[in-house]
Amino acid sequence: MKKYIANQCEHCGIFCKYEEMDSYTPYGCSSYDPPEPYDPTSVCKKCSQKIYKEYKKQFAAGNFRGDWCKSRAEMRAAKEAGLVWIGNNSNIKYKGKRAFNEYIPKEVKP
Repeated sequence: MKKYIANQCEHCGIFCKYEEMDSYTPYGCSSYDPPEPYDPTSVCKKCSQKIYKEYKKQFAAGNFRGDWCKSRAEMRAAKEAGLVWIGNNSNIKYKGKRAFNEYIPKEVKP
C-alpha cells in the first residue's frame, strides 16, 4: 500500500493527496508588527478549478492582478489569456503607466 500525505483544502475542507493540491499566497501581511506575509493557502482540485474560472473572468474583464506566489490555476488562466507576469523591476509602460506586479499581454513585453 502506497503511503501519502493528506492535506486539507482551506476552501471546502476535504482531505486530498498532497500531490493533487494547488496553493497560492496573496500579497499583503497577516501582521504589521512585525510584518509577516500571509501563509500559503492549499486547495483541492475542485476548488483549484473554481479559482481558475475566477481568474479567467478577471482577466477577461481587464483586471490583470495576481497573487504573490502563483497557483497553477492562476498561471494556466494567464497563459490561456495570452498574459505574462511583470515583476516590480520593469520599465515597461502599459496603459500609460509603468507596469509592475501585474500581468500584461505578451505582445506588449519587449
